[in-house]
Amino acid sequence: MYVMAAGNADPIEGAKFLVAFGLGTLPALLGFGMATRWLSGAMTQRITKISGVILLVMGLHDFQRQYEC
Repeated sequence: MYVMAAGNADPIEGAKFLVAFGLGTLPALLGFGMATRWLSGAMTQRITKISGVILLVMGLHDFQRQYEC
C-alpha cells in the first residue's frame, strides 16, 4: 500500500490513499483486538499458534508455486 501511495506523483493523493486504507482496515483491527480481550488466555495462545501455522503453510505454498516448472 505504501508503494502505491508513494508511486503517486501527488503527495496529497498519496495521503488520501493511505487514510482510506487505514479507515478500511480499522474495523477489522479493532474487532480482532476486542475478540482477543474477550477470549481466555489459553484460547488466545492457541489461536496465535494456529495463525502462525496457517501463515507458514501459506508461505510454503506460495514458495512452491513460484518455483514450479
